[in-house]
Amino acid sequence: MKRTVVVLLAIAVLVFVDIASAANTYEDLRGRFAIDLPEGWQLQPQTDDRVYVFKRDNDSIILEYVANTNDPGELLKKALTTLNLSGLKNPAPEGDVKSLTVNGNPARWGVYTSQMDIGNIKVTLFGLLGCVSLKEHGVYFMSILNENNKAVLSEPLEKAFQSIRSPGQALTGVSDSKVAAVETATAGPTTWEHESVNLTLPPGWKEKPRLQNFEKEVIGWFEYEPLGCSLLAVCYRGFGMNESKALKAAKQTVEISIPNVKPTKVYELELDNGKKAQVIVYQGTSVSRGSEVQMAAVTSTLKAGKCYLDLIGFVQAGGLDELERDIVAITRSAK
Repeated sequence: MKRTVVVLLAIAVLVFVDIASAANTYEDLRGRFAIDLPEGWQLQPQTDDRVYVFKRDNDSIILEYVANTNDPGELLKKALTTLNLSGLKNPAPEGDVKSLTVNGNPARWGVYTSQMDIGNIKVTLFGLLGCVSLKEHGVYFMSILNENNKAVLSEPLEKAFQSIRSPGQALTGVSDSKVAAVETATAGPTTWEHESVNLTLPPGWKEKPRLQNFEKEVIGWFEYEPLGCSLLAVCYRGFGMNESKALKAAKQTVEISIPNVKPTKVYELELDNGKKAQVIVYQGTSVSRGSEVQMAAVTSTLKAGKCYLDLIGFVQAGGLDELERDIVAITRSAK
């Protein structure tokens, strides 16, 4: 009898091990989330304690933990920002974006598509994006596929997303799936007015409240959320002010924000009114939460309105081209 019990226990242990191995469950040691990964996918060494990268061969899943934010709509916006920075510019939904419940937690899921220039070839890429609200925080899920591996990986990756839950939470599956309200209309440019200068902001740029520690010369602070970038408008007036001093001030502002920054491009921009602006592109690194992040900045210095104007923008390196394009457009609009 005892031998039978021992054999049965051994079989039970083997069955449990096989199930756990098949599920390939990853449970975060900090208690943030659990996920069942497809077979063969493994967590890579972390350089940021909020970002988890799981890989199999050349394919990857990225999960980011977002503290103090559990609204699925806000989490999906953050996922879209990361997708944009990854090279999928202005990604558009392929089909419906779904609002759903994943293992009892509010969630969103959608597939986005965009084209990327690789040399002289345009490549169509697909971003599988999802997010799950877990208690007082959330996580978002992202995987970028090409046309070849999309057919093979879409289903197992979506199933992995549908397994996200809090550690110890029951795996109850998906319910309450419906089409999410997605803003599809593109807002037009907006005019921003100040007593010293007027600017036209490209679609998506919004003004932010000025911080108390800003110097009085900072007349505007703006952000473009899809890229996670920011822009300062700094106005210098008074006797003795000139372009050279304004250029120096812009350079100092960039160097304070990105200590090891170097200029990588300098050019003169001819404006419609016959005047010229000095544009400088910088690249360097900054440390965030103990990890080194590739950063970029673009400055534009010109005489506009009643002042010498510095436009100073900051973004992670992946969004540099778009930031430069928008600062050039804002520079041309200055009056």
